[in-house]
Amino acid sequence: MKHLMLSLIVVVITFSFVNAQTRVGVKAGALGTTLRTSHRNLDSGAQPNDVAKNQLGFSFGAFSQFVIKDRFVIQPEIALHRKKVDLYNGFFHSAFFSYNLLLGYRPFEKWKGLTVLAGPEIGMLLDGTLRQDQNIKGKSELNEFDAAINLGLDYQFKNGVGVGFRYLHGLSNYFVNLAPFPNGRYQTRSFQLYASYSFIK
Repeated sequence: MKHLMLSLIVVVITFSFVNAQTRVGVKAGALGTTLRTSHRNLDSGAQPNDVAKNQLGFSFGAFSQFVIKDRFVIQPEIALHRKKVDLYNGFFHSAFFSYNLLLGYRPFEKWKGLTVLAGPEIGMLLDGTLRQDQNIKGKSELNEFDAAINLGLDYQFKNGVGVGFRYLHGLSNYFVNLAPFPNGRYQTRSFQLYASYSFIK
């Protein structure tokens, strides 16, 4: 986590002294999450990749955007993700404070506001609730850290308003010692639809 924070600071300082257009802004939107696993629960009949149903959570945060030569974008972000998922025998809710470092490209001269974005995300668990078969547990069985890859599209209008879509491909094992497969791997897949507002600094 310290290394990521240092990287974000270095990026901000470096691009403050180069010929780059700088924008700062806020964003918020809906976050839908599913849970994937390679295991099969013979008692419940749950199949691989079918242990959870999507529920809508939310996400909000702030970002800086450095545009280089009207085409290339570097965009560090901080965000709070509230994820909600229904399991076959319960549910889990979690809140993560996340750091993103995204690289972007604007492919069209005509639509300069359109940016393709990709990059890593690292999250730190703030709070969580897990319920299985009437047993309610705290965040002890949730992984304290979450890593994911972001892929998305963002469009900014001239007045500073923006809209975007993200796909977050989870890389970390989301749970620790989760029954009935304590050694299993459980990874999240999330979709985010958001609105933003930014201004030139």
